[in-house]
Amino acid sequence: MSKHLNDNDVKEDFANIIKKVELGQDLTIKEVERREQ
Repeated sequence: MSKHLNDNDVKEDFANIIKKVELGQDLTIKEVERREQ
């Protein structure tokens, strides 16, 4: 695997994963808040 070819793909994949994780955390926090009320 050539690093130059894959570097941007890896960065984009990583950014997408981070977005999904942050969305997941937001959803989880909302669920917890809903249950605590």
